[in-house]
Amino acid sequence: MIDEVPQANRPVLVWDVLPRVGCPVCVLFGDQDRPTVERYRDRLRNALAEHGKDYELHLYSGAGHDFTKGDGPPNDQAAARSGWAVSRVFLERWLS
Repeated sequence: MIDEVPQANRPVLVWDVLPRVGCPVCVLFGDQDRPTVERYRDRLRNALAEHGKDYELHLYSGAGHDFTKGDGPPNDQAAARSGWAVSRVFLERWLS
């Protein structure tokens, strides 16, 4: 989720594909993922709502970027466990 020019490894920007997303979206942000969370959290939430998407947005206090891998500081590990649990419930709800 960036505002850069598309590149070979990132040929399409999130903002350009949101109108075509045809499934619910679950977003997990660590509040220490700077500058991503400050720049894009509200913009993403607003864009999802504007395009009528079913979505959940979760913000994890003290967690940084890529916190769901679970090998960061202790607070990241707790956030990772919570994030995976939220993701599992989200998928079970929408895929069952």
